[in-house]
Amino acid sequence: MMLRSQRRLSKLIAALPLLVVATALLYMAGMAWLEGSPRSFTQALQWAGGAISTTGFGPDTLWHHPVMAVFVVTVEFIGVFLLFLIFPIYLI
Repeated sequence: MMLRSQRRLSKLIAALPLLVVATALLYMAGMAWLEGSPRSFTQALQWAGGAISTTGFGPDTLWHHPVMAVFVVTVEFIGVFLLFLIFPIYLI
């Protein structure tokens, strides 16, 4: 029987790919509609992975529309929250 904490950790791990894909799709839409600079799904996926993992964005680091700037900052904070608060709680 799986412990409750193990089930919660499993759900969190399963939700991470969904979060990355959802963030990538939102980024694609925002870049196309708000910035007028469309990104492919692969480019958006790389951006989302970098933002959520807090490893960086690569060359994609300039946003002019305020909504995109707020979206980017929000995703960065979600990544920091996940990596530095949620995962350590489960590992301890």
